[in-house]
Amino acid sequence: VPSPPLRRNLYQPALMLETRRETRNKDDKKLGASSMKTIALYIDDGASFETLLRELSREMDHSRARAVPVMAEDLLTPDALNGIDTLVMSGGADLPFCAKLDGAGNHAIKAFVEAGGTYLGICAGGYYGCRTVAFHEGRPDEVSGLRELAFLDARAVGSLTAIGPAYDLTIASASTASLDWPGIGMLRGYYHGGPRFDLAPTAEAETFATYGDVDGAPAGVECIVGEGKAVLIGVHLEMTGEALALKLMHLNDGHAYRHLVTLIKDSEAGRRAAFRDLLTRADIPVKEQPA
Repeated sequence: VPSPPLRRNLYQPALMLETRRETRNKDDKKLGASSMKTIALYIDDGASFETLLRELSREMDHSRARAVPVMAEDLLTPDALNGIDTLVMSGGADLPFCAKLDGAGNHAIKAFVEAGGTYLGICAGGYYGCRTVAFHEGRPDEVSGLRELAFLDARAVGSLTAIGPAYDLTIASASTASLDWPGIGMLRGYYHGGPRFDLAPTAEAETFATYGDVDGAPAGVECIVGEGKAVLIGVHLEMTGEALALKLMHLNDGHAYRHLVTLIKDSEAGRRAAFRDLLTRADIPVKEQPA
């Protein structure tokens, strides 16, 4: 499916988002150093969160933020996310998200974001935040249809065979994606079935990263939702070379995929800078780096 032109979606939404960031930064300063953000990480069925939690803990400024786990049952009341600043939906599979959150859970998430919260969706979480999912259309393992959150007016299309083999749950379908990230440059990130975001012509969104392997299709998108926002990305920037090497050690055929470790390690500076920028976009404070 061809990607629509990007430029009409970039400028005015980007200015609105930048104004929103400046306002939040001023509010944080007024609150003082004692203010603590709370980051909720969804850990129920469908979520593959262990690597994300590890890297989030490494980069997050623990003097300004704390991470808490949430299950689907924690999200089934209208005020379920009171006191939360950012909800993180990791990679994994979005159908289990639907099974447990459709209805009351998604209503609570939408209310939270529209009231000023932030939604960060990575891979499966990115699919889940779009209006429409189009995963492996026309194949026996097709997953497609509308999604209740619909933060981003877009079709989340995957997996992307221009990057790697069609997703099949195993490491054999993993690859690395080339990303063009303005302000950082070209880098590679771990890719395992994530989407590109085919924006509707009227979508109000900022594309902050594009796929170098897929004709510049959107890989990372940020959009305003009421008083809050959603930040969606199709690549696993939380996956470091070391984390992948550890994962491969536990697989009988892990040695066959060591080249992925090398590719990610070769792009470590860019990967880390992009991951930190992603967290910052999602209103998650990061530690200061040594000069």
